[in-house]
Amino acid sequence: MKKINLLVAGMVLILLSVVVNGQTKTDADFFTGLWTGIAEGTPAGDMNIAVSLGRIDGMLDGMIKIGEQENVKFSRIEEKETAVTLYFTSNSGYDISLYLEKKDDNHVNGALSTSIAGTFGFTGERALNGENN
Repeated sequence: MKKINLLVAGMVLILLSVVVNGQTKTDADFFTGLWTGIAEGTPAGDMNIAVSLGRIDGMLDGMIKIGEQENVKFSRIEEKETAVTLYFTSNSGYDISLYLEKKDDNHVNGALSTSIAGTFGFTGERALNGENN
């Protein structure tokens, strides 16, 4: 009888840990979802940017939209524990990177960098329910 009680208690603890872990977003998945923000002081002025990221076969993948331009797929993504660097070629043909670093649960800071124009500060936030908050 004691073995059965111990077995049931162990199964309940395992189930509880799985449920709790399933409800919290892991650091590895922090950047997945839709992010919106502004790159300030670019030669074209302040630029509205939307970034959409998701996991495909365990790898981070996605696209970026700058202002009214067409969406552009990322050519490469480098992930770290609390930061990510997104690489892409703009519709104008320039190689650009966007570095995002976790500020808190729903905000990032970073930099938009080009080899031609330099580096510009970026602030962004998670789009909740399809809208910025």
